[in-house]
Amino acid sequence: MAFNFEMKKYTKQQCDELFAAVLVNDVVSLDASLPEQIHLDYKQEQLIACFEICRQVWIEGFASQELSLMVKKLRKTGGFTKDEQLTYKHIRAKFKQLRFAFANFDEKHKYPFFFNAITVLMGTLQDAFKNRRSNLTRRYAALLQLLLMQIPKGLVYRDVAGFKPCGISDFREKILTGIDVIRKSLDKELVTGREFHSIRKIISRQASFYVALTVLYPSKYHTDVFRYLSTINGMMGRMNDVLVEKELNGTLDYHKDLIEIPDDIKQYLKIVADKYAYLS
Repeated sequence: MAFNFEMKKYTKQQCDELFAAVLVNDVVSLDASLPEQIHLDYKQEQLIACFEICRQVWIEGFASQELSLMVKKLRKTGGFTKDEQLTYKHIRAKFKQLRFAFANFDEKHKYPFFFNAITVLMGTLQDAFKNRRSNLTRRYAALLQLLLMQIPKGLVYRDVAGFKPCGISDFREKILTGIDVIRKSLDKELVTGREFHSIRKIISRQASFYVALTVLYPSKYHTDVFRYLSTINGMMGRMNDVLVEKELNGTLDYHKDLIEIPDDIKQYLKIVADKYAYLS
């Protein structure tokens, strides 16, 4: 399958800046603070630009042959070197950024099926080898090998080519719906690991939006919002890693067991929800 993408629309410097920002979208900066007021005053062409630069970074950095060789080795050995883990993490980060771009900017606000399947499997595989579960690692590596074959890979590219931009009001509604989910979750005393992860994904999607804005439309406002969301993303990510480890160890049912959201994370989330309250 062959698909035509409008390539090289953005400079190498812009693409490098975007990827560098993606790599720090979970860095905790305790001095981060939100602007006095949050707005969603963007034009559709700005949303499209945010998507297109994410797609360009993904296309230029997919490295499917390299990934295939790495996964083939992982299937045999059950583990990666530190350098291989970093390379894998970087490839996966580009998948995650583009997947969030679909959720933010596509008219369906959904992850494309085949693109999402490979992204999810890459994450599951990463959890397995990070936690040294060699049997699971080999199993998931075998599945990923299948998805990286010619026909499934072609379906992934078809997904990527199928982007159709959403309208401004639709984009605004999607953001506010996510904020409402956070607000309702904060009203609960306990949540499941899956619910906690869902809250984090809402934050991650917004952080990914501001990643692109800081590169394409740089301003103190965009940088401040990005740093704040990245801080929450990092705090929640660390806790989620612990939950995943417990799930793999058999000491937690990620989907059923109830946990308490730590007070510091709750406070950060509440501040975000309150900032958007006047837009609802």
